[in-house]
Amino acid sequence: MFVCNIFNFKENLKYTMDKIFRLIVGRCRKILKVRNLPKDLLCKIFEGLILDLNYGWFKLEELIEEKLPGTFQDESSLKMFEEFGFRQAKQLKKILNVSGTTVDDMVKLLRHSHWAFFENIEIFDLKEKNFRVRTIDCSLQKALKRKGKEYHDCRISGLKTREGFFKAINPRVKVQRIFSPPEPKPKNIPENVSCEWLIFVEE
Repeated sequence: MFVCNIFNFKENLKYTMDKIFRLIVGRCRKILKVRNLPKDLLCKIFEGLILDLNYGWFKLEELIEEKLPGTFQDESSLKMFEEFGFRQAKQLKKILNVSGTTVDDMVKLLRHSHWAFFENIEIFDLKEKNFRVRTIDCSLQKALKRKGKEYHDCRISGLKTREGFFKAINPRVKVQRIFSPPEPKPKNIPENVSCEWLIFVEE
């Protein structure tokens, strides 16, 4: 209950990565005056901040899951994951100035997402209305294995994050999980593939 008392997690799920990131950006603008920094230096600073933020998020998630098992599978948590995906894609659409009406648009946005930033993703089997995407050697799954844990169950949270992401691009886009830990890997999928998803436009 120590974690629950400090973070009030279940009652205040809005205090998520998005707000933490905004807090860091706000402080950087005041302390570092980022608009006056050289672009190369600014990129290095923000790359470090994003990596640290990602590390801190997963450490926090691991701690909360240890103290409050099942927290990230309840309805409010899954809504948070979906909102994170939605807000990310919404911002990327503005930044990249794409409409999201075509598969090419969706692929472009995906290539600038946190999945592409933190992981090695493979986008393949592109067709007019659908495509597939894989995560290769997921860093989180590898880290947990090094700690002696079998897997991180991202079936629902991973699905909700992707559903939110593609919903912001086009409400007609649907996400189908081909497999994700701890589901058994289909025989035709290479060993280094951690998860696979089908993205398609619903008729």
